[in-house]
Amino acid sequence: METIKCSYCGMVNAASSETCAACQGELFGSQESAFGEAGARAGQGYGAESQRAWSPAIGPFTNVGAVLTPTIEVFKNNLWLITKIVFVVFAPYEIFKAMEVSSGRSDWQVSIGILFMALVCKALLSPALIYALVTVMRTGRAPGVSEAYRWGLGRLGRIMICAVLAWILELLGFIALIIPGIILGLAFEIVYPMAALENRSPTEILKRSWNLTKGYRGRIFVASLVIALLCWVVAMPVGLLTGIFVMTNLNYWPVSIAAALITDVVYQSMTVLSLIIYLSLVTHHPQDVIIEE
Repeated sequence: METIKCSYCGMVNAASSETCAACQGELFGSQESAFGEAGARAGQGYGAESQRAWSPAIGPFTNVGAVLTPTIEVFKNNLWLITKIVFVVFAPYEIFKAMEVSSGRSDWQVSIGILFMALVCKALLSPALIYALVTVMRTGRAPGVSEAYRWGLGRLGRIMICAVLAWILELLGFIALIIPGIILGLAFEIVYPMAALENRSPTEILKRSWNLTKGYRGRIFVASLVIALLCWVVAMPVGLLTGIFVMTNLNYWPVSIAAALITDVVYQSMTVLSLIIYLSLVTHHPQDVIIEE
């Protein structure tokens, strides 16, 4: 008789069983990994026999420390990889912005153009960075920058639709009474990793993000606040240096660009946090994840 082993307690159950007879945990068969080329080459799957632990270990979101520790570890250990991925899209953006600012133009068209470029850069960066970090954490292999962006471009449309829908809902929430906007922002904290990794429609992603974060939004708020404060502490000296150059009329644009890129890299720790929160909510129930090729 065919059997399936529970990945939670190790109990051997009949293959037709949906839950474990011992611990009542969900049972799932040997599904193929859908982490793209990296997962296929590494032979990693989500099945009971092939599931591999994440590195660093990612446990359930029981407290703020459960996501802060792996977030800091992943960011620190992959700083060079993150820097390379950020540089590809944000270097042209920061050069353009510095040139426009130094030219003295400050009309609304330029401001809207800069804002639009920033949004596009984030939409391009997020799936590539998420793919690269997931690959490293699952296989130990750091993908090339071009590989990460090739994978990310295939998710660009869904990422942008999800981001726009989330921004509109959050804006409406802030217009209403501010508090609803904050709640929606916390509820959609995992939209980017979910849109990058899961093969679902934008509306399904927003609904799923809302449901998965229920009961965790207070912890998400505290974790986001801590990471934001850490980012501010790290980026503050860079901002002070740039301010000194501006006040002394030494607006040397390469220095401004370098300072902006450092800040861009540091603030990707927020993307890492979103990914870790997402993984902490779903990796203990792999059958819920529908990650596309």
